[in-house]
Amino acid sequence: MKWKKLLSFAIVTVLVFSVLVAFVSPTRADEEGTPIDEINFQVTFEMSDGAAAAAEGDVHLFMHSVDGPVYQGLPGDFLAALDTWDVFGTYNSYLINPAHEGSGTPEALEAETEEWIEDPADFRYLANNVDGDWTVNPFAHNDIRFAFQYLNREEMVEDLLEGFGLPRYGAMAANIPMWEEVFEEPIREGYDMSPEGDWARVEWMVEEAMNEIAERYRSAN
Repeated sequence: MKWKKLLSFAIVTVLVFSVLVAFVSPTRADEEGTPIDEINFQVTFEMSDGAAAAAEGDVHLFMHSVDGPVYQGLPGDFLAALDTWDVFGTYNSYLINPAHEGSGTPEALEAETEEWIEDPADFRYLANNVDGDWTVNPFAHNDIRFAFQYLNREEMVEDLLEGFGLPRYGAMAANIPMWEEVFEEPIREGYDMSPEGDWARVEWMVEEAMNEIAERYRSAN
């Protein structure tokens, strides 16, 4: 994966990323002078406007992180006038809905009355949708949710973040020392994870879980 202006991370609850960039104007950065006795603050609502103000010397520091694609899209003369540093502290994650029908809902009670569901445990992969139809929620199966841990995080960083990010294996920011010291290696090695993922494993885990679901309801009927 190519490294660009910023470091970030991809998480996986199913997956995660985020991008930050900071700007500082080099104006008078190396000049000697009297100590600063006054600081003026300005407010802008657009990242690109704040970066432009720093590049043009209207402000000495744009004190806010900026998304990588926004930074990359600035004019060349602005980029030449800006100094930057990498910042950490954010991540994105995907939430997959694992919900299934509760055993006490009217729909569930009707299914039990009609005896096509005999064991409350049989609801574990079923949901009654907004149209009143019974359907399988495959993400209610833990193995299918976990299979997404083996998606290709590198491709997701490139495709969704335009390269401004790093793969992650859990919902913890990169600026927390405990992440690398305690969590990252055990998670990566304990579950055989990697930034490039393992699509064959994803397919196998999903197929096995779907076969299990199909067998459960084949037996129930």
